[in-house]
Amino acid sequence: MKGMATMLHPDTSPSPGSLSALRTYLYNRSNSRALYNLNNVPAKIYFFKAMSLNGFSNSDIALALTDSNNAGQVGNGLRRLAGINASAFSERLFFPMAQKQKLTEMIALQRRATGTTSRRARTSTIAPTRTTTTRTTTPRAASTSRGEGLVREVPFTGTIGVEFEIFGVPRSQIIEAFRKKKLNIESESYNHTTRSYWKIVYDASVTGREGCEVVSPVLTGTRGLVDLRRALQALSDCGALVNRSTGLHVHFGASGLSLQQWKNLLINYHGLEPIIDQMMQQTRRNNQYAQSLRDIRDFTSKVQSDSSFRQLRDTLGTRYRKVNLESFDRHGTVEFRQHAGNVEIDSVINWVLFLHYLIEVSKRRTLSNFTFANIENFTPKPLSAWIHNRIYDLSNVTYKS
Repeated sequence: MKGMATMLHPDTSPSPGSLSALRTYLYNRSNSRALYNLNNVPAKIYFFKAMSLNGFSNSDIALALTDSNNAGQVGNGLRRLAGINASAFSERLFFPMAQKQKLTEMIALQRRATGTTSRRARTSTIAPTRTTTTRTTTPRAASTSRGEGLVREVPFTGTIGVEFEIFGVPRSQIIEAFRKKKLNIESESYNHTTRSYWKIVYDASVTGREGCEVVSPVLTGTRGLVDLRRALQALSDCGALVNRSTGLHVHFGASGLSLQQWKNLLINYHGLEPIIDQMMQQTRRNNQYAQSLRDIRDFTSKVQSDSSFRQLRDTLGTRYRKVNLESFDRHGTVEFRQHAGNVEIDSVINWVLFLHYLIEVSKRRTLSNFTFANIENFTPKPLSAWIHNRIYDLSNVTYKS
């Protein structure tokens, strides 16, 4: 269930089977952070999935799993009255009719006791159809979640370029998948030339068979994000794989940035880096191809004292930083190199949007403090909810050394 958090409009219902989506839904319905900080307890996860599969609406599940409006231990009480225990969840996700009826009655009683009205008019009921759970391993098969409303929800007017490092798929299959999505793509020898079409080039840093890099043309505005989503779907359709050696690089057009705005961007990323690190797998928190800005001694004072873009670039010292300025000389862009290889629609597009808002706030100022609350101030609420869920999910991942 991890990794399925979806950037939601406040009036939409989360997708079934995702605890992260439920937290996002609760976040958008309430200003109380306590309401959506559900504990990562297996019993609650199984209970949520079981309720989803048995046709309960998201508002029902929210009421069953949270302690709001002086509800007390609602979740525990419902589970106990329904005669369900944690050990049974993993083996029996479908409730017997008697248990389902008890849950329905208890939810109705809880609504009357707390004055909570049903949101069924706004919340879709989940059909009780059985789903399968996929265990993620290394290498990870590319997967996607809905991502349908992402582009429409957030205005975007910038220009971007995206580089996907992948492996495991012959170039001919990638080309076929892209052309089915009506995206023009060509296979080429290694080059740094910006094309008007998608291209596949060799990447020596990628381990695994058929390692390569899929590089976008310049993508502009909302239309560009739509094409990006289609490309991600194509990569998923052809079975592209990612592993520890792969990265995701995002370029933003930066020809209009002043020297002060460049400084603001570097200082803001440096300040937020501990939080951004929590959005990443451990392999991308200090990677040889995406080195930390915090490795540079007296970074902020050096940046503030630099009197030219060239000096800023020299302060970073290499293009293999989480933020790369050397791409400006070749492409007129700033490149963000930190993200791990990924072809999941929500993860990639939300990462792009986060970087977009970071650049936008950096055009105006350096941040007064570098906390998650400040991220909430310069990003839309659904996006900051996704970031919170991303950090939450990764904090509960056990990594192999």
